[in-house]
Amino acid sequence: MVEARVADERWIRSSNGQMEKRPLIRARIELLGRSWPIDLTLTSRDRMTYDMLLGRRALGHRFVVDPAQSYVGGFVEPLDIEDLSPSKTTTTQTERQAPDSI
Repeated sequence: MVEARVADERWIRSSNGQMEKRPLIRARIELLGRSWPIDLTLTSRDRMTYDMLLGRRALGHRFVVDPAQSYVGGFVEPLDIEDLSPSKTTTTQTERQAPDSI
């Protein structure tokens, strides 16, 4: 199980146009060797194709997205959520919170 403190709540318009109030958490993302803080709103994606959607605000001005390409940065097998428990992680707190120097 992974736990996070709810930082806020946001009204989000879903893909079907309905407004939904969702909890917001703050987390760090690592993508292609870069790490930065992001806000995540939570909702059940049990019946969706993708477990998580990463929007343009989360990407910031860090990447250019070419919708005609797939897996340009390589493909990484998904982690089992149990692999993220503190007893199984090997990186230190300092390594996880390295600044955006790239």
